[in-house]
Amino acid sequence: MAKTGAFEPAAGLVENVRFVLVEPRKAGNIGASARALKNMGFRRLVRVRGPGVQEQEARQMAVSARDVLDGSEQVESIEEAVRGAVLVAATTKRMRAMIQPRPIYLRQAVQQLLEVARHHPVAVLFGNEKWGLAHEDLAYAGLLVRIPTIPSFGSLNLAQAVLLVAYEMRMALLDQGLAAHDKLAKSSRNMADAGQLEGLYEAARAALIKNGFFPPHRVDNGMNTLRGVLSRARLEEREVKFLLGMFGRLGESE
Repeated sequence: MAKTGAFEPAAGLVENVRFVLVEPRKAGNIGASARALKNMGFRRLVRVRGPGVQEQEARQMAVSARDVLDGSEQVESIEEAVRGAVLVAATTKRMRAMIQPRPIYLRQAVQQLLEVARHHPVAVLFGNEKWGLAHEDLAYAGLLVRIPTIPSFGSLNLAQAVLLVAYEMRMALLDQGLAAHDKLAKSSRNMADAGQLEGLYEAARAALIKNGFFPPHRVDNGMNTLRGVLSRARLEEREVKFLLGMFGRLGESE
C-alpha cells in the first residue's frame, strides 16, 4: 500500500485554501488550529479579530506549527478575510428552513471546494467557540457545511472542527492522487490490445456454451456482461494468456 506522504497536494492548490476563524475567543484554539492545518498539509490561516498569536497559550498549543501560526493573517472583518475567494463555505449546525443555501455534509462540500481550489481561491469560515457564526456571517457563504456529529452531542471544539475539515480535504486529495498513481501505473504495463481481448472473448464464449453455462437465448446478454467486466479490468497480456489457458481447458472438458 502506498504511503500517504507519496501524494502531496500541489502547492498552488494548498495556497488556494484558506481557513478563517471568525472572532475566536481562546488563544489556545488558534494555536491548536494551526497545528491541525500543518498536520494535514495546509498553511493558510486567517483570523477575524480575536487574540494575538504571540499569546503563550497559542504558542503552546501550536507546538511545532508555530510557523503556520506566525504566518497567519489577522483582519478586522469577514469581508476582508474572504476577499478574492471564488467560493466561500461556512460551517454550521443550523438546519432551520430559513438557512439558505441548505447545508450539506462535509464530505460532499469538500469535493466542491477542491474542484474550485484547483484554479481559484476558496475559504472556509469557522465560528467562535460560544455561538458559532451569526446569520450575517453565513450570508458571505455560497456553501453551508455540516459536520455529521450526533444530534444529542453535536458541539465541537473549534480546533476539532478545523482538523475535521482539513482531514476530509486531505483524504479527498489523497484519493485523487492514488487514482492518478494507479492510472499511471496501469498505463506503463503491457496492456492487452483489442485483438487479444477479442480472442479471449471468443474462447470464453465457446467454453461457456459447451459447458452449458448460458441458456441458448441468454448467450449474447451473458457475453455482453462478461465483456464489460473484462474491459473494465484493463487486463495485461499475461492475464489474457492465463484466462485463455483456463477457458481453453474448459473447452476441452467432456
